[in-house]
Order: sequence, then C-alpha cells, then structure tokens
Amino acid sequence: ILIAEIDSAQVTEITIEKEDQTLTLTRKDDGWYITKPIDYMATKSFVKTLLSKLTEMRIESKISDKKERWADFEVDDAKGKKVTVKQGDKTDTFIIGKVASGYRQSYARLLDSDTVYLINGSYASSLNRKVDNWRAKTVANIQDTAIIGVITDKLTLEKEDDGWRVTPKKGESFLADENKVKRHLGSISRLRTAEFPDSSDYASINFDKPLHFMKVQLSSGDTREIKFYADPSQEDRYFFTYNKKPYVFRCYVAILRQLIRDPEEFQAEEKDAFLYPGAFQGAWGCRSPFPF
Repeated sequence: ILIAEIDSAQVTEITIEKEDQTLTLTRKDDGWYITKPIDYMATKSFVKTLLSKLTEMRIESKISDKKERWADFEVDDAKGKKVTVKQGDKTDTFIIGKVASGYRQSYARLLDSDTVYLINGSYASSLNRKVDNWRAKTVANIQDTAIIGVITDKLTLEKEDDGWRVTPKKGESFLADENKVKRHLGSISRLRTAEFPDSSDYASINFDKPLHFMKVQLSSGDTREIKFYADPSQEDRYFFTYNKKPYVFRCYVAILRQLIRDPEEFQAEEKDAFLYPGAFQGAWGCRSPFPF
C-alpha cells in the first residue's frame, strides 16, 4: 500500500514547505522549473530522483495514531516537510518526517490524518536541498555545431568555406587549427556556473565595464553575449553574465581562460619530421626521418 498514488508522468507541480523555505517545482513544455521563490530551470536529475522517490512511498507499518507523538517522528508543523503533489485535478499532501534508525525508512503522515506511518526510503537529500542547489548549473544551452562566429575583446573567429579564420585585434588573420576550434566551441556550449553568488557579493561591481566579453553568433541569426568581471574578494574567480539574463554567475579562472583565448592559441602546431620517422621513405624502400 502506498501512502499516496503518484504517477510521475502525470505530475505537474511539486511544492516542498519547511521551516526555512518554500520551494515549488513546475513542469513546463521544455522541462522542470523552480517557480517559487525564483523562476529558474531546475536540475533535471534532481527532479527525476525526487519523482522516483515519490512514486514508491510504500507503507511498511503503522506507528501511532496519537497527534501528541508527531514531534517524536518530526511530522509536526515545526520540523516536518510538507509535500504537495499535483497531478491534473488531483492533489496529494503529506508530511515527511525524520529518517528511521536504519536510514532506509522514514516517518510520514497524510496532511489530514493523525496516523504516523513508517514508509520505505530516505528523502532527506531531496527535501533538505537549498533552492540554489536545485538550480541547473548549465548556463549556455546551445549546440556547438550551431556556432558560426565568436567575437571577444582579443579576436574574431569566423567560419569560412575552407575552415575557421582567426582575426586578432592586432596582426594578420590566419586559418585556425580545426581541433582547437572544436574544443573551444565545446567549452562555450558547455558553459556552467560554479555557484550562484549572493547579490551582496557583487554589489560593488560596475556591470557597464566588463573585464572581458564574448559575443557568440549562431546559424539561426541569434547571438549570445557573455561578460566577465573580476571578483575583488577572490582573485581566482570571476563573475559573469549571460545574454542579458537577470542573474549573475561565478566561474573559476580556468573557465575564463578556456573562453577568452589569445589568438596564437588557435595556431596549428608544426609537426617535427624527426618525430615521425615513417613519414619519409628512402630510395631503397627504407624508412628515414630525412626527406630526399
């Protein structure tokens, strides 16, 4: 017997209420989003795990019918996690309390019932997660194959018929190494935030004066803009904004270096013939490192 009949495919909204926060997850056409207290895409794997747990809340035994014992099992208003699940016109609400001694079961009760049950599973990892930890860390949701140009404060990278051309701010343009370009575009398409800084962290930043910038041109005609700002409190980290989203992200210096590259980093490496002795063959059929 399940404490609530939940079909993960039919769930449209989940609300988790506890003493220090209320979180609402809502299914939209393109995935799951946090819709309260902010509007932001949720981490897909976290929602999938939560849905799986909610569909398997099997009652293993009845523990108590006494309301005065709610606090013992943390299913009271003070410590219990109130979970509301919407499936179309159907709404289920239940209180999940502390984990049992074996860490494989938890205590729970239905909202309008005094009865406390022991149910299978541990729910703490999902229900105790802070709002920022629910947020998807992927920032750039683009395909690297859709990128046809990149402009930074150091160079311009353009796709041409015969390859990718790099034009430095100063100096001659040249055809770039294809593999290096591919890795660079992959870094752009996989851009993630290391964390979500608090507004107080970047209160002193002048967002009109970025340290570095990048404009990504897409085959659809759209563009994406990324702007980087020094973090005065941590020299190995940077704030960045993405395409006019009303959020500020933070990355490590390694990510900045992957994205804002010097022109010479796209140069093709010259192969040393001495490292490839099979590249040449002598007049008598002997392989030699020397061209004749």
